[in-house]
Amino acid sequence: ITINTSDLIGIQRLLAKYTNIRGVFSTSEYFIEVAATLAKSYGLPSNNLRAINQCRNKKLFYRQMEKRRLPVPKTWFIRTLEDLVEKKLPHYPLIVKPLMGSGSVGVKKCLDFSQLREHVAILSQMKKNERGGL
Repeated sequence: ITINTSDLIGIQRLLAKYTNIRGVFSTSEYFIEVAATLAKSYGLPSNNLRAINQCRNKKLFYRQMEKRRLPVPKTWFIRTLEDLVEKKLPHYPLIVKPLMGSGSVGVKKCLDFSQLREHVAILSQMKKNERGGL
């Protein structure tokens, strides 16, 4: 069976044809939220959806680490090029990461403002990650 593993509704329709489902899981970090949602809907053991979201979203993860006074690198969250100028970032090099994603996709070491501006422009245009999800 071939199915889009990020399509929760499509997977629910597919699984509705089966009885006695004993487990739902993903071997890919990209799809653990879908797997946990499905498992929960069947009353099966699953990861906590809030914890998944907080671990996958770099901003939420950073805030949780900071709140617990765990050491984390100084971090700025940039949504637009205008935000970039307003932040007055201190020194280079800087590591730029997309908010979501995995496997270092979209991560770049920027050596100066020009590289930083260019990479933020690229990331700000992305509406989906490299797997087609959010």
